[in-house]
Amino acid sequence: MNKQDQHSRMSYLYQASMLLGTQTDELGLARQYASTIRSISQKNVLRVHPHIKRTICKRCDTPFVYGKTCRVSYEISSAKKPELDRVLRTCAVCGATKRFSDRPAKKRTKQGQVAQAELNVEQQHTK
Repeated sequence: MNKQDQHSRMSYLYQASMLLGTQTDELGLARQYASTIRSISQKNVLRVHPHIKRTICKRCDTPFVYGKTCRVSYEISSAKKPELDRVLRTCAVCGATKRFSDRPAKKRTKQGQVAQAELNVEQQHTK
């Protein structure tokens, strides 16, 4: 099978896993599908999309369904450094925690000139 087929298979398994996680109380099959996604990506050396990685528990392969299998809280580090604020997701099945940045990543350029030029253009369009 080629990589495109494997990506479509992983996408289908992810959608099925999330659907089973939201509509049924039995999480066994949903966890099996998520585990299969992980094994497909490892065997075929494929990258899993970050959105998919963030919605599946690394320890027990349970799909994160807010209010059912996942709890969300916020870590506020300090008022002086708001870029260090984190979103904390805790798996309700195994207790594993994952921390994600609360703010989107900044655009990085070699000299910063391209990003500054884009910012100036955006500001002119909003005026």
